[in-house]
Amino acid sequence: MIELNFEFTKSELLEAQRRMNPAVRFLAILMVLVALFFLWLGYRTVFAIGSPTGAPVSKTTQAADLVAGMLPFAVYVAINIPVFLALRKRLRRQRANPLLAGPRRMIFDDAGIRSVHALAETFYRWEVIEKVFVTKQLYLLRAWSIVLIVPKRAIPPNQLEQFEHLVRSRMMERTRGFPVLTSPPPLPAANIQQGHV
Repeated sequence: MIELNFEFTKSELLEAQRRMNPAVRFLAILMVLVALFFLWLGYRTVFAIGSPTGAPVSKTTQAADLVAGMLPFAVYVAINIPVFLALRKRLRRQRANPLLAGPRRMIFDDAGIRSVHALAETFYRWEVIEKVFVTKQLYLLRAWSIVLIVPKRAIPPNQLEQFEHLVRSRMMERTRGFPVLTSPPPLPAANIQQGHV
């Protein structure tokens, strides 16, 4: 049995969030790249093309070119700023979850994992743990849509090897379908007296 007592730090919660929500980072990078593309397209439209004949261009035409060139960028930004703010608010709300604040105790034994907090107490059998992720500061044990966060700093150095062995040995291996038998099952013994095979 291993018993850990700890409180999450802000950096640990951020690291868990980044590791378990990689799509958020990908979407943020994609949004920035698309915004830069629209900005480049607007710049190219307004300044790079210019007047093909070399004739003087009126201020009205210049203004129309400016609006036409920058309109896609402006529309994209106007649509995505509320999306970005809503996503940021959701992530902030996840970190402000009262179940993630305050002291907690986690007990690991052969039966499963017990997490005790002032507001809740939960127990997970080892069979529900699908996967273990190891990050710089954390062990993340995924049980379906729930992630159990275990800071590495909370594990005493003399129990680290025991903890890793317990987690790896008790974690249920998920298979995609039925197990494949390498040899056929044995045939039933023949009962010669009754004529049954």
